[in-house]
Parts: sequence; structure tokens; C-alpha cells
Amino acid sequence: MTSLLSNSANDQVRHSIAGAVASRLERDQYLRELRGVTRPEIAAITERVVDAFAAWDDGQDSEVAACADYIAERCSARAIPLLEAAYAMYAIRDGLLAIAASESARCQGKDCRRLMQFFDALVLALLRQR
Repeated sequence: MTSLLSNSANDQVRHSIAGAVASRLERDQYLRELRGVTRPEIAAITERVVDAFAAWDDGQDSEVAACADYIAERCSARAIPLLEAAYAMYAIRDGLLAIAASESARCQGKDCRRLMQFFDALVLALLRQR
């Protein structure tokens, strides 16, 4: 999975995911505060999450907590409920899974499970923020 997020592909992956996530959040009737987040802000959060996943996948376990802290700070500054931010993390995850599925040779069962494990850990860490 990390090969999918290599430096050469990173910008394209980030742009694709950020656009999909932004569109999804803009249309979601259950989200109130996240709909006001600009596409550049979503892109910045997406970049941070993609980088954190790549580092975590390379063995840097502390990236989950660091990424959750980053997201919580951004949400706090804009008065965005963490539950909405957690929802957005799953939208980012779904975007990564869709890209991985389109490059199926790179996303075997284990790789996709790692991606899901990362996002489950990230959302848990995010929801534990106070």
C-alpha cells in the first residue's frame, strides 16, 4: 500500500482524494460545520492523513496520535465537532480504498486491512481527544 502512496503518486492521490472528500462533505445533509471547510483546508488535512498513514505503515506508530492531534487542533480552531471530523476520516479512507482498488495489483487483502487498521486507530484517537 505504501507503494501506492509513493512520492511520485502522492500529489495525484492527495488531489483526487481531497476533491472526492470535499464533494462528499458538501452534499452530506448530516454535516453542518464541515460543509464550511474550504477545499484547500480539506486538501491540507488529507495530505497530513496520507503522510501519517505512510509513516505509520513504515513503523512509526506515533503518527496516529500526532495526526489525531493535528486534526483535533484544526477542528477546535473552526469549532468543528470531532464526530464530524471522524466521519471525514472515513471519507478519506474510502477515497484511498477506491484508488487502491483501481490499482488492484497494489492493494491485496493485507494492504487494505492495514489501511483500515490505520483509520480505525486514527478515529479512535481522534474521538478520545478532549
